[in-house]
Amino acid sequence: ILEFYPTWPETQEFLRQVQTQVIPNTATLGFEEVSDAVAEIGEQYGRWQNSECFGLHQTLLEHEEHPNTGRIRLGDFYGLAVNHGKFQFSESVSYLRQLGALDESEPSNLRVMIPNWIYGPNNCLASFGYYAVCC
Repeated sequence: ILEFYPTWPETQEFLRQVQTQVIPNTATLGFEEVSDAVAEIGEQYGRWQNSECFGLHQTLLEHEEHPNTGRIRLGDFYGLAVNHGKFQFSESVSYLRQLGALDESEPSNLRVMIPNWIYGPNNCLASFGYYAVCC
């Protein structure tokens, strides 16, 4: 699972913390206790997951083409995945274009627009008709 979700250990820790808040005595776990814990996880998860979004944002800003432009060269974007194991930065050019996250104003120097990439559906973990967990 770590290959596909590198922050799994942190996610597990979050889940354990919520479980301990809701069910301090884990000796007995009935349906009601587990149901309460799952409901509380649902309430807290969005705020917790935002830290992952912040981390992605910070990583991209550290590799900006020029400070305060909100853009990263496409090669540097892919380099984060290839050279640094950041699998999240691997969308195809056509998908980045579809997201509206590809700056093609200089065809010889394609760049990814950081805000458009961060807030795109590519960064949604769960999405339902009435509920979404996105950056």
